[in-house]
Amino acid sequence: MIWHYEPDPNDIPEEFRKYGLVFEDYDDSVDVVDDGMDDAYDEKELARLYKVASGLHNKKERMLFVNGITGDGISSVSRENAMAKLERTKAWRGLLYDIAYVDGEIKAIEEYLKRERG
Repeated sequence: MIWHYEPDPNDIPEEFRKYGLVFEDYDDSVDVVDDGMDDAYDEKELARLYKVASGLHNKKERMLFVNGITGDGISSVSRENAMAKLERTKAWRGLLYDIAYVDGEIKAIEEYLKRERG
């Protein structure tokens, strides 16, 4: 449902009255037409999100390597201590949040596209 709001002219500050209403030529009688362009947009957005997710997962692996959590030559105790230290950082928690968000968006778009085609 689309709401059309026209403010009371008395509520508009004097310096903005000379510009008139922002949406004065708004026409809500126009129907939305489904021409299939949403699917093309969703597929393009899905491809973009795959690239973003790939970069985020690469950054995660790089952070694990740089902090000595992955790779050879480190004891399990040192690895656990390094991981505990990394988990306390804002950068790590932010990265995990970004990964979860992007993966959720990908899943939602994939489910939407399956429903549309299925």
